[in-house]
Amino acid sequence: MPLFSVIIPNYNYAVYLEERIRSVLEQGYQDFELILLDDGSTDDSKSIIEKYRDHPKVSHVVYNSKNSASTFSQWKKGIELSAGDWIWIAESDDSIKNDFLQEAANAISGHPTIGLFYCDGVILEEGGSLDGKRFSSIKNHIFKTRKWTTSYFSTGRLELNDFLKFDNTINNVSGTVFKKDLLTKISPGFESFRYYGDWFLYIQLAMITDIYYCSLDLNLHRKHESSVLNSATSPTTSRTEYFRILKLLTDSPVVTAKKDLVNHFGYHFLHLGLFTHSPKSSLSIITNYMRIDMSLALKVLPRLVGAKLFRKTYRESKVIDVNY
Repeated sequence: MPLFSVIIPNYNYAVYLEERIRSVLEQGYQDFELILLDDGSTDDSKSIIEKYRDHPKVSHVVYNSKNSASTFSQWKKGIELSAGDWIWIAESDDSIKNDFLQEAANAISGHPTIGLFYCDGVILEEGGSLDGKRFSSIKNHIFKTRKWTTSYFSTGRLELNDFLKFDNTINNVSGTVFKKDLLTKISPGFESFRYYGDWFLYIQLAMITDIYYCSLDLNLHRKHESSVLNSATSPTTSRTEYFRILKLLTDSPVVTAKKDLVNHFGYHFLHLGLFTHSPKSSLSIITNYMRIDMSLALKVLPRLVGAKLFRKTYRESKVIDVNY
């Protein structure tokens, strides 16, 4: 059984796919299988994938007849096919340095209780040039800390309550591996997300396992116009997903400072654009909140009325109230 199952989910990224596959196959640590998934691409992706079908590291090649419109459903499919103990979702438009898996293996060996490993990364501009930004620098600036300057081991609950509950501070999945058997201990549902299924998954993993962060900038994350996060975003879908994440957090007994968390989500995620879209769209968003959790929706809605009043409330709120 391989230690790592590497899953490359692809859709119309032929321009990056060869580099991505080679970046996996050229890893210095070779105890892995490679699963290639294509979600109904209409470009030249299939011809690239077929070149690797008979490679000894490739265990599965799967083509969807039509696009599923869900990268997270592809993650789930790859996980179901996997034979390894640890999962690496290597997005097809990103790349990686060849010592990534070795660093992950070292962390797993040195810290047996971890269930999630992630590393720092560099953002690549369109065309492949470095734009000079590291994820660590961005996060350290936003949170006014030096936390991500050096490698560290942390309990997942500490990681969650310090930072992860406020934003998705695990950079992107291409620089992350997680233990497969932990997925049987968490609630399903990340695969039903369109945008933020990774954050939903990481939060649940942090609730039950320890985490190791490697400060080496091993991951190369490509920023381009056709990426999922740069595509047109449905306000109804995105706000509903944020609300589902807030419900996950507020329902958990391990999450602290829930009143501040509700304020934070209201200000940063649930409020933005809500009243600038059409009345029909805004009504649909609020209806979804109530359908998911009426009690939580009634706590959130007052924070969404009157942006100036809400900003003042959020800035002055310093009360830690786990019962909110």
